[in-house]
Amino acid sequence: MSYRALARTVSPGFFALGFLGRLPYAMAPLATLVLLVDATGSYTFAGLASAAQSIAIAVAGPAVGALADRFGHRLVGVVTAVGNAFALVGLVVAAGMDRPAMLLAATLAGLLQPRSGRSYGCSGGGCWGATR
Repeated sequence: MSYRALARTVSPGFFALGFLGRLPYAMAPLATLVLLVDATGSYTFAGLASAAQSIAIAVAGPAVGALADRFGHRLVGVVTAVGNAFALVGLVVAAGMDRPAMLLAATLAGLLQPRSGRSYGCSGGGCWGATR
């Protein structure tokens, strides 16, 4: 399907919402990097924590997708969004603590990153028409 055909198929807000829905995947690890560089003065540690957060996002994806397929996307989306908000607040609080707490908070924020689109685990055709 071409972008022109896709634009005719969906509403104009689809692309803006898709962009906004995926923005946290890039911004959360970057914000973690900036926060922890400021808190520790170490680019090495901040990069390690940011990498741990990014890896946690990738590792948790299949598990969150399986949970969404089992319990419904809305429930899992709300739970991960609320959990991620608390985890990010915890990361800000942990920035004033020791390094293991910062690393744990960054990893937890990655594990609870809300998913959007295909990262929920549905492989396509069977999930697009399903409603829960």
